[in-house]
Amino acid sequence: MAGLTALEALTEQLYDFIQSMEDDGIVDYHFKDCYNMKEANGPFLFIELIPTYISDSETTLEEMTTELDQPLVKFKHLEQLCTRLKGGTACIGACRVATSCGELRRAAIARNKDNCLLRLEMIKGDFSILRNRLEAFLEVTDMILVRVCGFPALYSTQKVINDCLY
Repeated sequence: MAGLTALEALTEQLYDFIQSMEDDGIVDYHFKDCYNMKEANGPFLFIELIPTYISDSETTLEEMTTELDQPLVKFKHLEQLCTRLKGGTACIGACRVATSCGELRRAAIARNKDNCLLRLEMIKGDFSILRNRLEAFLEVTDMILVRVCGFPALYSTQKVINDCLY
């Protein structure tokens, strides 16, 4: 990174971080494509969506857990929850969690509660890894936005984005 400006170094670090998530099988090329996508609403759309994705996914995982805690599982509902989580996950390129969701859905179709419980635990583990990496990703994007917009480092990504854009 010799000879690079601080902003260039952070940007390179961000792309290296994305590449490491790909190398670890956590995300696929869609993640980088989504990050690079520039929308009419501003260049930060993907960064703004990550906290929403995390929150929505946590809610869906809680609903799955609640469903599987019932004495009589509504497997059709569980299938729908799997599809919801897999859809959002696939959209951002989080391939490991998406694959795990597919496995849980197949267990739900087979009406196998024990296998569903096992698959849900796998999803939770994969999602925990993903969430931690996404939060670290947001920290690096925070540093870049701070450099670009000149705000102190204590601002959150959302605050920095809003202040830069508006």
